[in-house]
Amino acid sequence: MSTATAAVDVPCDPGTAFDIFTADIGTWWKRGTRYWNDSARAVELRLEPHAGGRLLEVYGAGTGEGFEIGRVLAWELGKRLVFTWRQDDWAASEFTEVDVRFEAVGSGTRVTVEHGGWDRVPAADPGVTDGYSHGWQELLDYIHPGSRGGLMFVHLAIHYPRPEYVDDVLASMHRVGKAAKGTPGLIQMGAWRDENSNRLVGLAMWESEEVFEASAERIFQVAADDPWDQWCERPIDVFHLTRP
Repeated sequence: MSTATAAVDVPCDPGTAFDIFTADIGTWWKRGTRYWNDSARAVELRLEPHAGGRLLEVYGAGTGEGFEIGRVLAWELGKRLVFTWRQDDWAASEFTEVDVRFEAVGSGTRVTVEHGGWDRVPAADPGVTDGYSHGWQELLDYIHPGSRGGLMFVHLAIHYPRPEYVDDVLASMHRVGKAAKGTPGLIQMGAWRDENSNRLVGLAMWESEEVFEASAERIFQVAADDPWDQWCERPIDVFHLTRP
């Protein structure tokens, strides 16, 4: 069976990327995603920082105990991490291996995940590696140095579309998001809809106000000529939030 793969480039050195992947796994492995064995009980993921250490889906914040997903096989600071992986519905003898490599690329680091060993899970669906590739990619996209110290700068925009133009406004927001994708310093961007009021909220999280200002004109240019006065009942409310 094939190997699940995913990769992301992060703007930091390999040592920092390794620290974020391992020490901060409880932060970037997001709650609300599908990638939990028991999402109702799970508090966080936790990785014990040494060869033989456990990868745990933690159910008790105080005790640190929970479901053991795997064990660390290789712990090479700033270079490579290998650990076993299993789901809670697999037999005790069934496990796979996750190999994570940290490679300097330009001024940043490429984090590459290869998840193999599926021949040890006879009941695995033939398409399981496609699903795991997608899952790892989604999670890796949350890895960013800006998440280490909390959010530095947030651009928040609240739109008040007329009912007949909700889809037009949402499409414009998605164009902005597409234009922003891959911008250095962008941590996350998305659009949300309040079903009760039809208000649309655009939220962009950045490393700093400086990196936002450097890219804002280019990003928002794709929506500059949209007929906002026609589409919206009132002007857009824009808030710029920084950590106190």
